[in-house]
Amino acid sequence: MEEHRNKKRKLQDKVGRARIPSFTELPFDVFDKIVDYLTLQELLAFRSISKYCFGLVDCSLRAREVLDVDKEKICCATHFQVILLLCRRLRKISLMNGAKWLTDDICADLIRNNPRLEIFELGFTKITTKGLEPLINCEKLAVLTLYCMNIRDDFLEAMSRTHKNLVEINLTLNDDLTGKGIATLVAKQPRLRFLAIPDLNNNDPIAKAIIKNCPDFRCIYLPNHHIGSDKALEKMAKLCPKLEVISLSEHSKHYEHTMRYVESKGVKLTQDYFVDYEFYKLKN
Repeated sequence: MEEHRNKKRKLQDKVGRARIPSFTELPFDVFDKIVDYLTLQELLAFRSISKYCFGLVDCSLRAREVLDVDKEKICCATHFQVILLLCRRLRKISLMNGAKWLTDDICADLIRNNPRLEIFELGFTKITTKGLEPLINCEKLAVLTLYCMNIRDDFLEAMSRTHKNLVEINLTLNDDLTGKGIATLVAKQPRLRFLAIPDLNNNDPIAKAIIKNCPDFRCIYLPNHHIGSDKALEKMAKLCPKLEVISLSEHSKHYEHTMRYVESKGVKLTQDYFVDYEFYKLKN
């Protein structure tokens, strides 16, 4: 009996002395779940703790498919250099925070390193078409948002030569674009469902391009829509069979006939921005 108690005591002492694994020694599959709750900035800080942490974070970044700079609170170019080095499988890139450190070269390298992009969102930056040129070769691109940018019609024309699969296009607050330039891109997008455009003097070329080339079109945002384009709205309501929403930033009494006609075709006229529209599956 005494011998049995001694063996039991030794076993308990052995278990008590066993080293408890530290947080930095978590297996990758467990760490991968924790990553969902950490921002990129927190991940990069964790990366500097040890060689093991360094390897875990690098594996996580190499597998990453979504990069949202604003959400991740990336605040300097130094952090971004690690992302440029490791993130090569991104399907979505969102750069909407107007980061001062974001240059044409950094933007171009990021796009060039991720040719499988499906969603690209950029806004409130000084990036020019030089930083956007690699987008022309991203053949899987489905969602393009260029918000308040320095772009012109020639960039859209270049995009139209290689891109035929855009589902959503947002070009709001791009004052240097024209209806003709936007129509050139739209005319090559048979899968297009959503379009937001800048304030233009004439929306007719865009409406004609949608009617003729976009059978699946669902929603359009027209800021400060001009009276002379009422016929375009009526034609879209009549000839776009899947059209659901026309969003106008201003309604006027001059539109009463058009409003009644459009709504009689089952199309909702609203002043809300991007309402009642189910965005692309990776959008959120």
